[in-house]
Amino acid sequence: MSLFHRLSASYFFYFAILGIVSTFLGIFLDSKGFSSREIGESLAIFTVAKIIAPSLWSIFADKTGQQLAIMRLGALLALLCFTGLFWLSSYGAIALALALFSLFWTAILPQLEVHTLATIRRNNKIYARIRLWGSLGFIALAILAGEAMSYFSSQAFIVLGVIMLLALFFSTLTLTESTKSKNIVKVDSPIKDKIINSRFILFFFSLSQ
Repeated sequence: MSLFHRLSASYFFYFAILGIVSTFLGIFLDSKGFSSREIGESLAIFTVAKIIAPSLWSIFADKTGQQLAIMRLGALLALLCFTGLFWLSSYGAIALALALFSLFWTAILPQLEVHTLATIRRNNKIYARIRLWGSLGFIALAILAGEAMSYFSSQAFIVLGVIMLLALFFSTLTLTESTKSKNIVKVDSPIKDKIINSRFILFFFSLSQ
């Protein structure tokens, strides 16, 4: 399997999971008999974990330089947490499982992006083609999950999620450390210098428009 196909597969499966979870998590929770408030709280916990976790994992990756190990660990632990949904039924247990799943699953994408850009030497054309497979994964599984849940039950949400997480884990095992990423020189600088950087300011100004 070529480098392009290995990277594309990882993007496909990662965003396939996003297509399932972001589209049908609320429906899955409703099928469990949760109230509107409980569903809202579960989604909020899931969202908070998605906001906080990537930064924490990125700091850890910068300190250790182990992007691939973090990706694989995140995929494996996310798989274990999501699989637990087969047996959990109470609101607290499911909310905790989703929070932990999000905590580990969100460790993957930032490291995958760094690894991809380092491996392909920042070739924009190749990166766009690789990233396209992430979009295809999102679309394909959002459609497939909807059909599966219509024909079967809400359990299809868990089954498809586990399959995609398992595939994601195995896809990370096919990735190899790039020579360039091994030779990255770490330069620590105060966060103040990053915040007052002109490109940082321009980026946030553009978001406010």
